[in-house]
Amino acid sequence: MATPNEALCGPSSAAGNVGFTWTFIGTATARDYPILLKAPYAFRITETVSKCASGTSTATLKIDGTSLGGSAHSVSSTEEVIARSSSNTVGRDTDLIVTFTAGAVDPQITIRGQRL
Repeated sequence: MATPNEALCGPSSAAGNVGFTWTFIGTATARDYPILLKAPYAFRITETVSKCASGTSTATLKIDGTSLGGSAHSVSSTEEVIARSSSNTVGRDTDLIVTFTAGAVDPQITIRGQRL
């Protein structure tokens, strides 16, 4: 069962920052998991973070089916941070999904960025 830890945050008063965490409760199987359907506004993803309780998995983030620029996450109990600088714009009304390989228990993905 996937649950958001934080709601999709609106812009801060100064920088237009956005951020949210997606958590899957249970063991990930090899498939797509929706993170955000029909984004309420456009934003650029600048950083993604992954971690899980145990096990390992690979996580590929996709915007409307196109992989986010940079590498896929190696999800494990060690937090991994990846800076994103290409193919990283989420348009209004587009979908953000994560494709997992099987194995990670209680995986989490944090998305950080800037509202456009």
